[in-house]
Amino acid sequence: MSFGLYIHFPFCSKICPYCDFYVLRESAGKRAAFLSYYEKELTLLSEKRPELFKQQLETIYFGGGTPSLLETEQLAGLLKLIKMHFDVSTNAEISLEANPNDLLGDKPKALRQLGINRLSIGVQSLKDAELKTLGREHSAEEAWKAAQNVSQSGFENFNIDLIFGLPGQTVNSWRKTLEEIAKWASVHVSTYSLTIEERTSFYKLQQAGKLPLPADEVCQEMYLTGVEFLENNGYKQYEISNFARLGYESRHNRNYWQRQNYLGLGPSAHSFFNNQRWANVRSLPAYQRKLDATELPLELEETINQGKALEEALLLGLRQKEGICLENLKKEFGYDLEKEKSVLLTKLATQNFTCKENRHLQLTPLGFYVSDRIISELLP
Repeated sequence: MSFGLYIHFPFCSKICPYCDFYVLRESAGKRAAFLSYYEKELTLLSEKRPELFKQQLETIYFGGGTPSLLETEQLAGLLKLIKMHFDVSTNAEISLEANPNDLLGDKPKALRQLGINRLSIGVQSLKDAELKTLGREHSAEEAWKAAQNVSQSGFENFNIDLIFGLPGQTVNSWRKTLEEIAKWASVHVSTYSLTIEERTSFYKLQQAGKLPLPADEVCQEMYLTGVEFLENNGYKQYEISNFARLGYESRHNRNYWQRQNYLGLGPSAHSFFNNQRWANVRSLPAYQRKLDATELPLELEETINQGKALEEALLLGLRQKEGICLENLKKEFGYDLEKEKSVLLTKLATQNFTCKENRHLQLTPLGFYVSDRIISELLP
């Protein structure tokens, strides 16, 4: 089994109006005071769950939030801390999420010297008007300069994050963004549909009728346009939202989708190990209070039974382009999907939502766009 480590850095210089991740406005003082809590959490985990530390780390992922706000010395300290507690594979994938405006100057070179070998850059759009709507602090030109700087600094492996379905966005403006991205040196592109979550400023605007979003059929066309364009330009789709040049798929994210083991550190981080799942509290003060009291900062613990594991195998398997192996589903869970859902599967195939290849049930691009509905219908 592969094993990965996720480190949630809960600070941003500005809270974007669409973001539902657990983040806070950052300051240098808050950041410095917070960092010592990773060590407290690791120390406590090593006492309470020593089996975690017998695993070799294959992937490390700094997410957030905006972990690129961390100074080079702070990141160096965190990597040193991780290597004190874990055996880190010599070819581990070490990823860092970054905002474009943090990747100008010498920062990318410094990150490479630390051993970080993959960046995920939050570009989101290459239209300044759309970036303004999203509350982003960079311009399209700064995003381009950042990507150029990253490439020239020796990074072969970097991802560009994009969002479609934005207020005022058209299929044409989306295509132009994709055409520009294809000229860059990035080996990976992630395209996410804008989702309006309850805890966000966008949700309040939408409720007040002040957020004019594209119609669903337009968003569907954007998604299908993105799939077709990226596939035609050398990026192979391997998950609903993720496209990579050969050999550059995100190993860390694949770990999640393939139900492998991982440990999450920081407020709101999730973990999964040997059919046990737990999640940390979604509150920095509560996270710190619990650790100060030498208590693991948990708000959820559950054992994944056979029924829940089957649901997750379907849910996570169908997110991936390769789909789910029907024979493996029978062997692992004793569940014959073709027998149990025969009428539905025939209907889905007829509507071009699913296909079968080498005994794998797969979602088509059209099926991916409505995957939540399809997967919920396929669950036992």
